[in-house]
Amino acid sequence: RRAVVLASGGMSHTFWPLKELPNHEASDPIHIFTPEARAADEERLEWMKAGDHRRILDTLDDYYPHNPEAGFGHYLMMLGAVGGADCTAPGELFSDYENATGTGQVHVWFPRPEKGWAS
Repeated sequence: RRAVVLASGGMSHTFWPLKELPNHEASDPIHIFTPEARAADEERLEWMKAGDHRRILDTLDDYYPHNPEAGFGHYLMMLGAVGGADCTAPGELFSDYENATGTGQVHVWFPRPEKGWAS
């Protein structure tokens, strides 16, 4: 049997105030709410691409000040379904990392490694 787990949610998730929003509507990541939030998102994306999910879990307390959407629950549930901290599946970006009203957005696919989710 095969199954697909879909997890949907943003990365850093702070919206620009309505009065400032017209200045930050473009998708360019320079419009993420803070440079620190963008850096935190990009750091985690690099770890996702490397399959270093344990590091993401180990640094959640460092990430929470950047308000990952819903406490990053979408990622945590997906990861729990495929091995948790032992998962080594490298992520493939299926979209550019971009801004959406101040929030970090991206699509990442985690194909099942030949040797299984955890190694």
